[in-house]
Amino acid sequence: MVPARLGGHAATVYISGQIGPSVPTRYRWPPMIALRDSIVDEIPHLRRYALRLAHDADAAEDLVQDCIERALRREHQWDPATRLRPWLFRIEHNLYVSARRRRTPENRGARLPADLVAPASTPEAGLDLLAVHRALRRIPPEQAETLQLVTLHGLDYRTAADILGIPIGTVRSRISRGRAALRGLLGMDTTAA
Repeated sequence: MVPARLGGHAATVYISGQIGPSVPTRYRWPPMIALRDSIVDEIPHLRRYALRLAHDADAAEDLVQDCIERALRREHQWDPATRLRPWLFRIEHNLYVSARRRRTPENRGARLPADLVAPASTPEAGLDLLAVHRALRRIPPEQAETLQLVTLHGLDYRTAADILGIPIGTVRSRISRGRAALRGLLGMDTTAA
């Protein structure tokens, strides 16, 4: 046994990683360590989503940091039986919406960071990616955000609806209208599915 102090509480930590009964539930080490490791795995996804929300690499990094900080402070609210990514996206989305309500409009010129640009087999493929990125910035933000959650991050409609706090029918509608708008902006056949 190894004595330890956690947040001002005395605890007895067993070598096997289990904590003695004197530790409050919120200070259990193994789930917290597992959560931290899982959050580290989600950072690239959080960065992509934050960049789409913030349209600025520096603001996106701040948003990711705030999201991670809040997730760690509220780790007791996460249900390990659920998927972590939607919970983190929900935190990040709520932080962004709260910050947007507090700030004044500003110039939101976004650049794709080099680590987020997909490797292109041809120069034309890189131009196509840039065209899609520009088109996404021209459609309504709620459509672009919903499209990103479903297409880029591969979330199902129900999970995207939970993250955005909207009905699933609204997600379907935004996806449909967003795809149609993108096809129009990219000069694609608008009758395609």
